[in-house]
Amino acid sequence: MSTTENGVRSAPRRAEHAEQVLAIHQLGVDEGNATVEATAPTWQALDMATTRRPPRRP
Repeated sequence: MSTTENGVRSAPRRAEHAEQVLAIHQLGVDEGNATVEATAPTWQALDMATTRRPPRRP
């Protein structure tokens, strides 16, 4: 975890953060700011959609 000079702390997103991340995402959905979907995705779907992964090799 790192802290900026303003006291903001950040850490890589991990599965242990799923509940909090999905709750925040759902707030955006409810307010119409996150997606056109009606509900937040599952943790697995969100993680796969937003995490950079190396390309698959044939």
